[in-house]
Amino acid sequence: MIGGDRGDDLSRGHDDLSGVNQWQPTSSVEPAFAVEDTSASDVFGIIANETRIEILYTLWEQDEPISFSALRDELDVDKGNFNYHLSMLEGHFVDRTPDGYELRAAGTHVIRTLLAGTFTSDPVVELTEIGLPCPLCGAPIELGYENECLTVRCTECPGVIGGDVPQGAFMHHQFPPAGLSDRAGTEVLEAARVHYETALLSMLQGVCPACGGTATREVHVCDRYETTSAGRCGKCASVPGHWVEHVCGNCSFRRWCTVWLPVLFHPAVISFVYERRPFDSLLDLRRLLWLTPECLGGITQEVVAEEPLRIRVTVPFEGETVSVTVDEDLNTVAVE
Repeated sequence: MIGGDRGDDLSRGHDDLSGVNQWQPTSSVEPAFAVEDTSASDVFGIIANETRIEILYTLWEQDEPISFSALRDELDVDKGNFNYHLSMLEGHFVDRTPDGYELRAAGTHVIRTLLAGTFTSDPVVELTEIGLPCPLCGAPIELGYENECLTVRCTECPGVIGGDVPQGAFMHHQFPPAGLSDRAGTEVLEAARVHYETALLSMLQGVCPACGGTATREVHVCDRYETTSAGRCGKCASVPGHWVEHVCGNCSFRRWCTVWLPVLFHPAVISFVYERRPFDSLLDLRRLLWLTPECLGGITQEVVAEEPLRIRVTVPFEGETVSVTVDEDLNTVAVE
């Protein structure tokens, strides 16, 4: 067992940072940053042209700025049209420097979005068994992909996700089509999990991974939680009785998860597992937890106080347990 209270290094909440280096502003006045927006219709109007996309692709392939003549030679476009299309891209998508032309961040983002396949690909993969056991119950699992969304479901247990998703789902989230390229089965699963958890970690720090805006989170607790024969609550349609919703205030990017998933990133849980079975990376830790049936399948989350809200998450591993209690903002209250 691991003991500790709110003053312990392992269980210090966000509002208790004694002993931790903090920002020391050199001025009492914080700068206000003004953001000037170009209308969405103007932006899409600029890039909605094959020649301009080819210019952006060509610049993306360069390791350094390229001259006007060298850039034109790369493209099969007459001089007059080339001048016009390049001038339309300058300023927002392309920079003209003393050494030549190069992409701005916006131009790079356009190409990366196209390469991700979000705008150009629409693959469909029917739910298919991939030869891995469910981390919750050990039964076979299936993986599928449709509408830029990856789903992983158990063929027997209810999973952890409710609502309008396949029965037994424990992964169901957006994943770029490019993530399927040159991967199969478990490789897709691991890539999707890393993609999801990286976004979740960003949201936990209050930063939207999609736009950089401010992300907030809210813990939901079903006040009349009662599961049906399908393993979901008849009132909220959720599998767990409490869950976390992360939302960006700017672009509405969302991540939903169980309360226990963020707790798996807690230093107390990581060290607890490492002391019993060392691992080399967080990816190795995820594999270890997945392939240890009594671990993820044995995790419990319990409301131990309602006012203020306190939820205790208990993680078992190799016959022992570690418990982390969090508040409504997922700040640590206690570790035991």
